[in-house]
Amino acid sequence: MEEVIPNIIDETANNLLIMIPSLAEVKQAVFDLNSDGAPRPDGFGDWFFQSYWDVIQQDVYAIVLDFFHIQAGFL
Repeated sequence: MEEVIPNIIDETANNLLIMIPSLAEVKQAVFDLNSDGAPRPDGFGDWFFQSYWDVIQQDVYAIVLDFFHIQAGFL
């Protein structure tokens, strides 16, 4: 089966894709969002995460880390 699916991402690029982001990288991603965008299904818009970052940053980062740890089991 492997011969049918071409390898288009080398090991170096793959390692960059699965690298666990730092808190600073998560913060940058949050602040790169459009603060005027429509709220998500949970009712919170991007402005909420940006406005209350000092209060919620550890919770947001914990969720991101959980995602990467759960996904790592599938790699």
